[in-house]
Amino acid sequence: MEEMKKKLKRNSIIWAGTVCLAILTGVYMLFQILNKESMPAVYGEADFSTGMMDGFRIGLIMGLGILGVVNIIHNIRIIRDEKKIQLYYNQLKDERMQAIRSKAGIPMILFTSLMILAAAIIAGNYSTPVFLTLLITAMVQLSISVAVKLYYMRTM
Repeated sequence: MEEMKKKLKRNSIIWAGTVCLAILTGVYMLFQILNKESMPAVYGEADFSTGMMDGFRIGLIMGLGILGVVNIIHNIRIIRDEKKIQLYYNQLKDERMQAIRSKAGIPMILFTSLMILAAAIIAGNYSTPVFLTLLITAMVQLSISVAVKLYYMRTM
């Protein structure tokens, strides 16, 4: 179980880095939005769609930060109790669920979807259609993965 504790601590450190990155990106975007509003002669007059896109991107970043905080809290709660570590270990090593996750492509789909969302947040500064295309791509990819996982959970 010590190995599982180390794995959970490592996972928490990765999520902490994600939270820090989300905070830094959110602060940067906030300053960028304030700069746009204070200098309309340079950036042009702000319209509704520009403000909506900025707000949506900040919402995505906040969601990523909140997801990281929730995962850190979850990992800390598991680490503190030996019984919870054992239950979590059994849950992760369940052969049926491992087969379902591999058929649904869970580890890779989650990673690629997060990378697509990060690219969408960056591209949102430059092009609204690219932002929306990447966002829809990530959501469809996650939806298909969830549908496949639910199908296999019922049939296997």
